[in-house]
Amino acid sequence: MRRRLVWTLMILTLGAGVLWWNRTPLLAVWRVRQLARADEASRAICVNRVIALDEAALPWLFQGLAHADAGAAANLEAALSQLARVWKTTDPRSAPFLGQVHGHFAGANAAGRTCLLRVAAVLLNEGDDRELLPVNIVHAAGGLLKAAEGDEQLRPEMLHLAGALVVRVPPGPWLDVCRNLASTGLKDANPRTRVAALHLTMREVMQTEQDILQEAVPLLRDGDVLVRRAAVLALGPLQELVPEEDLLPLLHDRDTEVQQLCELALRGRGLQDRHLELARLISDDDPAARLQVLHHLRGGDVDANVWLRRLSHDPAPAVRAAAVRAAAQPHLNLTDRLLEMTKEDASITVREIAAHYLAAVGSQ
Repeated sequence: MRRRLVWTLMILTLGAGVLWWNRTPLLAVWRVRQLARADEASRAICVNRVIALDEAALPWLFQGLAHADAGAAANLEAALSQLARVWKTTDPRSAPFLGQVHGHFAGANAAGRTCLLRVAAVLLNEGDDRELLPVNIVHAAGGLLKAAEGDEQLRPEMLHLAGALVVRVPPGPWLDVCRNLASTGLKDANPRTRVAALHLTMREVMQTEQDILQEAVPLLRDGDVLVRRAAVLALGPLQELVPEEDLLPLLHDRDTEVQQLCELALRGRGLQDRHLELARLISDDDPAARLQVLHHLRGGDVDANVWLRRLSHDPAPAVRAAAVRAAAQPHLNLTDRLLEMTKEDASITVREIAAHYLAAVGSQ
């Protein structure tokens, strides 16, 4: 009896020791399972509990992404992304971490692959753009892009990862890769992909790629509001590429945020309140509103030459004719435009009016 008691105590002690020795892995399993099932209200708490375990949680986080539904995958992604933000690319753990992201990519389901690409982009974005990435991180990120290239649904995440990569590698092949990805993405049928491609063009290294940027200009008129917003952000500051005439119609966009972004872009080009008031009028769909520009030019605090030249190209003949009459003043330097209109205007009436006022200016 006494011997049996001794053996029982020894077994219990041994079992307790085994549990103590494996307490962290067991805790990781439990906490990751809680995180996968967490609702929005409890997710932040569960994420903090998981990342407190540091690297011990990684196997279970990656394993969970193999079969997770969209909600569980988003929860697991939150923990992986937070670890990426904590470690950054300068931490010795970051390279093995990204290697595991790459290694588990093939075994993850569709939701999991999307999450893994986003986690990789988070890691690469955490750091100074002036610091080049370690070679092993570049290889892992490049491997992820290669593994994802055949899946159209992953193109938005690929473009974001490519943008995070290209700013932290030496000039060379990666720029060609990003150029091709951007060019293809700008024409993609998926609005999310077009938005991601526009974000890629905003990277400093892409700002000199005039051909790619030119391909983005039509997206200022895109049917998707999120694409138009991204297009204004990407192209608004590029004054040499995108003239103000291309931006002015967006002051009347049906989306108020597009209107606001357009106004900010124009203010960045030096337009003041008075100019913006004229810009809204001259880009209005109603010809009567555009004619009001002439009234606002009488104050003399704006450059009448600029606005009259714009009105002289108006689609409405009546507006062009009114612009001719206002331009026929000796102190305005618009005789060259009046001469063009006598020869090239689509309206015979406007051509005759331009010829009459051009002769009047010449006789003064």
